[in-house]
Amino acid sequence: MIPVAEDFGRDGRIREDLRLGRICLSRRLAVPVSTFEDIILARQRVKRLMVEMDFCTLARTRVITAVSELTRNIVVHAGSGEMTVFQSAPGSRLPLILCEFTDQGPGIADIFLALRAGYSTSDSMGLGLSGSRKLCKYFHIESTLGKGTRVIIAEWKTS
Repeated sequence: MIPVAEDFGRDGRIREDLRLGRICLSRRLAVPVSTFEDIILARQRVKRLMVEMDFCTLARTRVITAVSELTRNIVVHAGSGEMTVFQSAPGSRLPLILCEFTDQGPGIADIFLALRAGYSTSDSMGLGLSGSRKLCKYFHIESTLGKGTRVIIAEWKTS
């Protein structure tokens, strides 16, 4: 099956640059995710990095909430996976943080349905993917049945 992908973002130029790999990223931090304790660790790592980068409290809260939801999805639906965090290169004119979530779980049969608020396959409120999509300036998802899912979120400072 061909992976399905969809991009959503508020700033078209930055979104396109991210998609094409034109933004230089550094400081790779990998966090294995397989337990609920790993969700807390992932949140703490992203928060620490965003504080160092001087993101405002609101931006930190939005991204950390998305990190919670997306790592929880890994634990609940795939059993294990990884969150990898990147930041813009030092001295970059665009302070940016990017988080990539990957797993080798069952995959998502219908991404557009899964992104609909209230849709759930695990007796939850069904707000994880749809909420994460709304919380971040950049959201990308791709999934292949039987192979797994990859979600990328990004936040940047606009002032």
